Amino acid sequence: MKILINCSTLKKGGVLQVAHSFVMELLQRSDHDYYFIFSTGLIKDLPDYIKEDKVRYFIHDVKPSLYKLLTGRNKVLDHIFSKVNPDIVFSLFGPTYWNPRSKHICGYAKASYFYPDSPFIQKLPLFRRLKLLFLKQFHMNDFKKFNDVLITETNDASTRLMGLLPSKRVFTVSNTYNQIFEQPDKWDHSHKLNSFDGITLLSITANYRHKNLSIIPDVIKYLNVKYPDFKYRFVLTLKENELNLSDESIRKHIISLGKVTIYQCPPLQTLCLCQLYWSVFLQLTLRP
Repeated sequence: MKILINCSTLKKGGVLQVAHSFVMELLQRSDHDYYFIFSTGLIKDLPDYIKEDKVRYFIHDVKPSLYKLLTGRNKVLDHIFSKVNPDIVFSLFGPTYWNPRSKHICGYAKASYFYPDSPFIQKLPLFRRLKLLFLKQFHMNDFKKFNDVLITETNDASTRLMGLLPSKRVFTVSNTYNQIFEQPDKWDHSHKLNSFDGITLLSITANYRHKNLSIIPDVIKYLNVKYPDFKYRFVLTLKENELNLSDESIRKHIISLGKVTIYQCPPLQTLCLCQLYWSVFLQLTLRP
């Protein structure tokens, strides 16, 4: 069977990690003929030999437009489809703004559309909530018209999605850790963190609004007032200008690494976890 894996909608954040893990797994398999459409954001972290194969691998970034949303047509993707002629298309995450002329399976990760009671949603300004509602209508139309089967990561998400799209078949496929954690020879140790005898709070994510990272400066202010002797730091994969860090009393508790690659994540998480254990050990052993 010919299967076309569509990753053209992926730009930043955790979806790139999911796609990287999924693609690297499929590249080891020979049960089907796999073809891939990579976004420019994803191709950066994939092996160089992929870029040289123009038969199985393609590069394209989907740019949303009202025309694509209404018609499901995309000239570049349609051309790739005609060239490959797959039996099935699997898009890792939608909306895809594309309706391939075959069975189409798509991953769904728009949790904000079925958690209206979330504190994040409730605190949004009125304009943002109206915009979210507007986008929800268009995106749900995309999922309804252009996909045959949808996949989520949790049973609760699947149940809620079936409530929004009762005519669609929805399945749950749980997430797991990236296989790079089992390949320490490929880890990138270029990010160095100074030794620290306090608590290190690591957050590896893009600055998505729903991640609510903008609350961190307020958390720091609270900790500084309520627990002035508490030693801690936030290690973030953001640029310094993505948070309000004008106050030195806040900035000294934050290390901004900027964007990190898949290969840089395991060393960072291992280092921060070891420092956490060491800090807890010291506090327990030195407690009078």
